[in-house]
Amino acid sequence: MGIWLLVIIASYFFFSLAFFGDKLMLSGKANAALYAFYIGILSALVVVFIPFINFRFPQTSSIVWIIADGLVYVLGVYTMF
Repeated sequence: MGIWLLVIIASYFFFSLAFFGDKLMLSGKANAALYAFYIGILSALVVVFIPFINFRFPQTSSIVWIIADGLVYVLGVYTMF
């Protein structure tokens, strides 16, 4: 069995978890600010995977752009919902 099949199955599993979380969050009265907050916090949990990869700390000028990108992303999610 090819590794690609395992990757596809895992991606469908994670998509189903994301859709289930969306359904739970949006089952009641929609609160866009709370939903955007949770998306931002869960996106920041990627930091947990840093010990498992070859990570080099970016330059200071890049850090500013990375933080700005994260803020714009959360604001974009807020305006989308």
